[in-house]
Amino acid sequence: MAEATIPDRVRWAVEQLRLQPDERVLEIGGGPGAAAELICSQLVQGWLLGLDRSATAIERARRRNQAHRDSGRLRLQQGELRDLSIPAGSVALRSA
Repeated sequence: MAEATIPDRVRWAVEQLRLQPDERVLEIGGGPGAAAELICSQLVQGWLLGLDRSATAIERARRRNQAHRDSGRLRLQQGELRDLSIPAGSVALRSA
């Protein structure tokens, strides 16, 4: 399988986050996982929860980021934002 490319706009957006290795990130509508790939590669103790309503997008992100899933740095969930239930304080609010 050919290596998946990462669009310049996605690289730029992730760079704007200035992530720390222990960050806990919530990505809403992550699509095929390009940003998740970049974000997870910067995390050590942190993790990313990717939420998308599309089963196809979640499956693509799973395939693209299997190593990050295996390491525990990436968790993926299919569903709507309004239905997301996460413990209070588990992610910090910030945007690029």
